[in-house]
Amino acid sequence: MSTYKTLFRQLHNELSIICAKSGKHQAEQTLKKQTALWQYKKLNLIKLGMSIKEVEEKLLQSKMDSKIIVPAHPEADTHALLGRTPEQEATEYRDLQHIANITTFLQSQRVYQELLERYNPGMNMEQSDKVRKTAHRVGLELPELK
Repeated sequence: MSTYKTLFRQLHNELSIICAKSGKHQAEQTLKKQTALWQYKKLNLIKLGMSIKEVEEKLLQSKMDSKIIVPAHPEADTHALLGRTPEQEATEYRDLQHIANITTFLQSQRVYQELLERYNPGMNMEQSDKVRKTAHRVGLELPELK
């Protein structure tokens, strides 16, 4: 029974890590889109000659609320694991191997992605950041966009 519980906990931990990282990434993207939308609305109001006070407040509020909140992952439900007998475990060896393979695959994919990001730092970088860093490398500085 301990093998099944151990595999279940390992799988749950890997899924929790993946959920946290993807939730953080999605929150960052949502914040970025929200900021771009308010900036667009601000430009349209300036173009029409209207008051931009409300839009500026929303833009400032989105910058102030820029804390990224990672969604909580559900806790593991181990109640289903408690009633298992050793005979049931022995007959489900293939299932255990399958769970172990899934856990190993998820962990390997996570580590692979981390290594890709570490050894290829420009891979996930935006185009504007790449241009700025390239200009800095040759001794130039780009002006700040507002």
